[in-house]
This record gives sequence, C-alpha cells and structure tokens, in this order.
Amino acid sequence: TGKVKGLGTVRNYYSSMLVGLQAFKYPDNLRMHYGEIRNKMNEDLKHGEADPRLTENQKKNMVQRAEILTAIDNLSVKVHRQPLPLINSKTDIADLQMLIILRLYERIPARNELAELKFLTMETYEAMKQQPSASMTGMGNFLVREITEQGPQYHISLNKYKTQKRGERSFSISKETPYGLSMTSYLNEIIVLNNNKSQTDEMLDFTPIFRSNWNTMRPLTAQDLTKKLGAFFMVSLGKKVSTTLLAKSLYEQEIGPELSKKLRELALARGHSVNTALAHYV
Repeated sequence: TGKVKGLGTVRNYYSSMLVGLQAFKYPDNLRMHYGEIRNKMNEDLKHGEADPRLTENQKKNMVQRAEILTAIDNLSVKVHRQPLPLINSKTDIADLQMLIILRLYERIPARNELAELKFLTMETYEAMKQQPSASMTGMGNFLVREITEQGPQYHISLNKYKTQKRGERSFSISKETPYGLSMTSYLNEIIVLNNNKSQTDEMLDFTPIFRSNWNTMRPLTAQDLTKKLGAFFMVSLGKKVSTTLLAKSLYEQEIGPELSKKLRELALARGHSVNTALAHYV
C-alpha cells in the first residue's frame, strides 16, 4: 500500500477483489489473506488520517469552520463601513465581491462553480426551462433575479458543476433566507456596479456577475477565484484555504464533524464509498 495518499483507492480495489474471490469460491485462506490486508488499510485510513481525501498540502491549510465564519464576519464589518451606494474604489469593490462570494459559499458549499455565475431574469430562466431540449444541465450557472411586490429576489441555479450527474439544482437566496436584506442589497449593488462600468441602464441576460478586473471588466474564472480566495484567507487566517477546504468546512457546519467522521468510518468498515452508504444504508 506504501504511501497514505491514494490508500483509499487501493483499499477499494482490495474490497472489489474480495467480492470476486468469494463469488468464484476461491479458498478461504486466500480470502483471509487479502481480507487482512484490506482491514489493515481500513485501520490506517481510520486512525492515520483525519480525512484520507485531503492532500498533504490541504491538511496543512485546514482550518476550523468557526475561523472561516469569523473571517467572513470581519470582512462584512469592513464592507459595512462604506455605505453601499458609495462603493466605488478598487478595494471597496473587491471586498464587496469577495463578501458576496463567501456568503454564497455559506449556503452553497460548491467548488469553483460560483466564479462564472451569469445574470438571468426570471422570465428568461423560465423560458429556457421550457425548451424542448431539456434539462439545464451543462448550460451554465446563473444568478436569477425575480421581481416581486417586495422588490428583487435572487436565486442561484447550478447546472454545471464538477460532481453533477443530471438535472438542475436551484437554491433560493431570496429575502426569506438567512441572508436577509443585506444579501439582497449586496447583489443589487454588484449589478449596479456592473451596469455603471459597462455604461448600460439594465443588466443583460448572460452577463457575468463577478470580475477578475473591474477596470477592464474581465470576467472572473475558476482559476481566478482559487487565487483570490487563497489570497484572502492567507491575509485573514495565515493559510491558503482552497475552495475544496472551504466547502468541506461549511458542509461540516451543516451536518456536524462527528456525524461526518462516523459516516466515513462506517463506509470504510464496509469497504464502500460514502455515496453507497447514503444511497443504501441511511
């Protein structure tokens, strides 16, 4: 088995092999031999690694979710020092954009999918969903604005993401959610900033929400987001927190670290993935 990195994959190979040995009635001593090796790997993964899915570099940069939330709160205080309608400097805009992205992560622990959000009106979004060809899968990720009697409300629609299988996932971020009026105000402001910089009166459908450079209006990319998040957390926490670590910490905020750890341990003991455990045993 050698290095711990990749040990989970090797363990899974042994588990599959043991199923084959049993199915084709190989001698008991052979199954016991490979079973002992597999069980030893289970123990190494359970006791030797806090989370076998993390690389060595990620383990060094792992932080507690409470630290992340404190860094977000501190940024929120900084943004609130400048009234939203007056935000215009390069630093103020960068801070507002980062705060919006981090608040979105609190609700949707994605990877880099939030980088390339595009604007859509609810009317366009509904029309797209009615197209005969389908599903929204692969069409992109959108910030959808719905105009209501109470004012604008926003929804996130994730249709293109690393772990996608099929279909559309939509997450509400309207004023009834924990974001409240402040998040709606942030999103209103980022749209106004886009309009002002582009010298347009109204944001057009499929316009990128976030920018890598607000002077040139170059859209934010997944690679840009990784760099910006790394720089932000390096300054605020002294660690390079990736989108993977950010998602992991915020998932644990919802389900609790102990439950997450226990589920992984049970899956390891059975020799299958967490997804299999969730699908068949939970």
